[in-house]
Amino acid sequence: MSNSRIPTALDKFSNYVRTAINYLLAIPTGGTVANGERLGLTTGTGSEMAELQTKRDQWSNSSNNGLWDKHSDPNTKNRVTRNNVVAFVKDFGIFFQPLLNRMATSTNIILADYTALNIAIPDADPGEPLTKITEGVMFSAKSNGGASFNMKCRTGIDGSRASLPEGADSVQASFVFSDSQTEFPELNLKYPQVTSTKASFVLDVGNENEGKWMKIRMRWYNSKHPEIASDWSAPQTIIVG
Repeated sequence: MSNSRIPTALDKFSNYVRTAINYLLAIPTGGTVANGERLGLTTGTGSEMAELQTKRDQWSNSSNNGLWDKHSDPNTKNRVTRNNVVAFVKDFGIFFQPLLNRMATSTNIILADYTALNIAIPDADPGEPLTKITEGVMFSAKSNGGASFNMKCRTGIDGSRASLPEGADSVQASFVFSDSQTEFPELNLKYPQVTSTKASFVLDVGNENEGKWMKIRMRWYNSKHPEIASDWSAPQTIIVG
């Protein structure tokens, strides 16, 4: 992919770096995680999110000693400052373009992300249905021993055969664990833990959850049109192990 998502004209690049990174670092009103984390960027010390903040401050900061601060000030602008900002633009593209490409394919991407990050909204395939997926997910989870399950998902009209319904290109799962069979934390249906492009797949929930109870719900999903996803299934409660 080209770097067309990242402007190269210095004025436009400067605005993009600050607004795009600030957007990724921000936690939306009512949210619990930053936009970048929702889109799959790593967090913590030395992470992709931390590196973005470092690069933003290297470019421009409140102390006005960033690379762009010095180059945009007529009193400090010179050949050295220009070489510094040109080198930064090149290095930033090498670092950020792969992150953009990855975020563009996230199943959690929303319209605001496309706009803030200058990502083109994908065109719908000709003839692709844009109506809500009405088929519910019927699923079974067969333990492989330990914390692994063979998941088989189907619609009500496909009998016992695992298959995706018309309009879906994947299936999503959201689950939580508890030592109790009847009391569970609330399921976070906004951020499913698993998306599979196959109706039959292996789900590994981690050895640390062996012996616990798992509550799981599933839904049919369309990665290009999240708005037509089916309703979530009724929950199933399954012992792990």
